[in-house]
Amino acid sequence: MSLSREFDQRLKDAMRAKQARELTVLRMVKVRVNEHIRTQKIEGEPLDEDVREIVAGYVKQLKKSLPEFEKGGEAARGAIEGIRFEIAYLEPFLPRLMDEGATRAVVAETVEEAGHPPARLSGKVIGMVMKKHKGEVDPVLVRRLVEEALAECPQTRGRATTSALPGIPSPSVSSSSAAGRSSPGERVSSSSTGPTSSRRPSVHPMRPRSFSSRRRSR
Repeated sequence: MSLSREFDQRLKDAMRAKQARELTVLRMVKVRVNEHIRTQKIEGEPLDEDVREIVAGYVKQLKKSLPEFEKGGEAARGAIEGIRFEIAYLEPFLPRLMDEGATRAVVAETVEEAGHPPARLSGKVIGMVMKKHKGEVDPVLVRRLVEEALAECPQTRGRATTSALPGIPSPSVSSSSAAGRSSPGERVSSSSTGPTSSRRPSVHPMRPRSFSSRRRSR
């Protein structure tokens, strides 16, 4: 039985048994599933993965609202108990996420695929993991494991393979290293003439003596 049909059956059972709290949470989920079917123009039943994501979004909303109700103290006790009941009731229908071991293996594979980039590109690796395993991994856990994995990668290795990541250009040859290289013709010319500073100007054999020398000889 699909999750969509299971929710329908649970809703019917709750109506027969007049279970008020179950009816509240099941109706809220049903409204969101029907909205998803309408907006996505789905013919037939939605996928179980989509239903689980809808449930996860609703549970996230409930958890986010809980602290505000807790500020109400005793007056908000009924609302708080209702929210906690809905969260617990929907727990079995949340997406089945990988445990830390399986997530670590996925991260290691993605880091290898990306070419062991430097830590500053962790966001790119996280995006690659989430794109391939959406709804299967915990984003918070993925971020932590990616940062740990990239911190262990040598930075020089990361710089040499940056081009493996999509959208990141390959590192070009630095201007300093390019300036240090010369053409073969330049090397031959410099070696044949030698340094200018070490060459002493030759004296022409017909160069006349200075005026002072001629006066001393008289």
